[in-house]
Amino acid sequence: MHKRLFYIFLTFPLIFAAACSSHNSYPSVSSISGEWLEVKKEIFKLDKNEDYKTVLHNIGRFNITLNNFINSPVGKMYQSYKDEFISDELIKALVNIDSLLERLKTAVKDSTGFPNAEMLSCMLEVDAIIELLQYNDTNLTNVILLRIYQLFIFLTLLIIIVILVIRLLYARFEKAKTREQQSILFSREVVNAQEHERKRIARELHDTVAQDLWRLSFQIDNELVVEEQRAVIQRIRNICDTLIPPDFQRRGLLNALKKLTFDFGQRTGIECHITINKDLKLELMDNDTQLQCFRIVQESLTNIEKHAQASEVLVLVRATEDNSLVICVSDNGKGFSPPDYDSCLTLRTEGRLGLWGMYERAASISGVLTIISDSEGTMINLQVPLEGVT
Repeated sequence: MHKRLFYIFLTFPLIFAAACSSHNSYPSVSSISGEWLEVKKEIFKLDKNEDYKTVLHNIGRFNITLNNFINSPVGKMYQSYKDEFISDELIKALVNIDSLLERLKTAVKDSTGFPNAEMLSCMLEVDAIIELLQYNDTNLTNVILLRIYQLFIFLTLLIIIVILVIRLLYARFEKAKTREQQSILFSREVVNAQEHERKRIARELHDTVAQDLWRLSFQIDNELVVEEQRAVIQRIRNICDTLIPPDFQRRGLLNALKKLTFDFGQRTGIECHITINKDLKLELMDNDTQLQCFRIVQESLTNIEKHAQASEVLVLVRATEDNSLVICVSDNGKGFSPPDYDSCLTLRTEGRLGLWGMYERAASISGVLTIISDSEGTMINLQVPLEGVT
């Protein structure tokens, strides 16, 4: 099997060389046979034309033609396929052809006219070599055609295999892409469901608990109790404001973030600064993308308030050269060991939904959320690709 493959690949460059040789002056077996036939005609005319110099010249020209054939790419193929498809007898005969033609020349010089016995003997030997050459040339041509067919089959099978592999890889890529899209759609559905539930809870708190407490405040004479009730009502209203998303169509994300950080600083006493790059325009951002960015910052500030023990918070909003929006929330708190996305799935089963929700929101808008934390503080970085960010 390996030997067969070796001959297939060996034949290809030889076939190519032989094809290229057709554009050069290399002789073929048929031209050699035709030239030898002309030499024989001249020899048999010696009884009518005693000028043997013409015959000697033709024999010399035939010898040159034969040597050119032996040294041509086709002749090299004969040597390559020796003992495989070309008989060793032919190779030896071609090696000794020069001495045979010299004998023929000598016989022509010694001839007085009609070909003598030595001339006839030499011509018969050359005839045998020509016949052997024609036979082997036919045999080699058949072998080359077979090799071309084998090479064609091999390349065809190779192309088929490559196409099948490419189709398999493409199918896997499409399957992975579909799973990713389904995951993003699922994340969006989860986030949208959360937002609807926030609105519902906010309405319920405002329309039931807050209204009931407000009515009770008019029925109680104790001023201290009334003040406590009003404080509870205000906290409920603050919770409702937190649950209900800002009006991004009217105010936009940047104004919503400014109010969020201001309210955070006023409520917690933590120094909170927001920096927004100049000429940052987010008009082309859809409401859902703005909402998810807002919620991630909101959740980040909530976690800082609950766990970080920080004294300072910085929110940075900027655009990158690759047309992405970057929002960075950093603090100088005690830090923690941030989980990656896979770990957050475990946190979800444990009921710790904060970080999991941030990762899900980022995934729902094709964003990337990165959390870096150590003993000197925490940095939460959100990057969202957007066409409209400049």
